[in-house]
This record gives sequence, structure tokens and C-alpha cells, in this order.
Amino acid sequence: MSIHKFSTSLLLLLPLLFTSVAYAGPAADAVGTCLANSTTGKDRVNLARWVFAAMTKHPEVSSIANLPPEKLEEINMTNGRLLTRLLSVDCRNEIKIATDLEDPTALRTAFESLGRLAMQELMSNPAVGAEFTSGLSKYVDMKKIQDALK
Repeated sequence: MSIHKFSTSLLLLLPLLFTSVAYAGPAADAVGTCLANSTTGKDRVNLARWVFAAMTKHPEVSSIANLPPEKLEEINMTNGRLLTRLLSVDCRNEIKIATDLEDPTALRTAFESLGRLAMQELMSNPAVGAEFTSGLSKYVDMKKIQDALK
């Protein structure tokens, strides 16, 4: 696989960090394991920040998030360096094997796994969990839901 084809594929796959799980073959499992083992909790939070920052560009979300351009630049730089390290140093061999096998799902499923880890990193914060449960629960009609599920 050429460098151009590989880098184009990677850039197209990065936004899929939080998408549904695809079947993972051995090559994808190896890349995913390497990505997980090569990232720290801080790395995963930085990845989640990058995904959040990208999502703030959506017109339906931009009105609730004010991200200064210099902060976006910092987030992009931090994650650009992280991804460069992961792909060119830490997981180079696993990625080379996966791309040599021309496994089209390997990178996608590996980055989906990393995205789940990044989300778990954020969700483990007690304030986040509390907002998910208490913030929304006061507007959910539990009786109506329970009745519907009988």
C-alpha cells in the first residue's frame, strides 16, 4: 500500500473513533492492542478532546461550544504528534502487517477500539457520570418508560 493511499485512508478513518464496532480480524486486533498499550490515560483524554473539538464545528453543536482557534490549534498539534508517534514508532510493525495484508477494516476497527478507550477515560470522571444521570433524569418520565416495557 502506498504512503499516499495509507495516509488518505488514515485521515478518512480518524473521525470514526466513536462509531460502531466492525468485525476485527487478527491484524486489527494486533493494531488495536498496540494502540491501547501505547497510549496513556492522558493520551486518551487528548484524543477525546480532539474528537470533541472537531464536533464543535457542526452547525447544530457550534452554538453550545466556544472553542478559541488557538485552543483548537493546540489540540490538533498535540494529537498530530500523538498519532505520528503511534503510527510511525509505537505500532509501526502492527500497522505495516495490517496494511500489507490489505485488511480494509484493520485500521478502522483499531481506531474504534482506541476511541472507546478514550470515551471510557472521560466517562470514568465522577462529574461526567453525575451529569449523565442527574442532569437528564429529571426530564425522563420513568413511569411512562416502565409502562411501555411491560
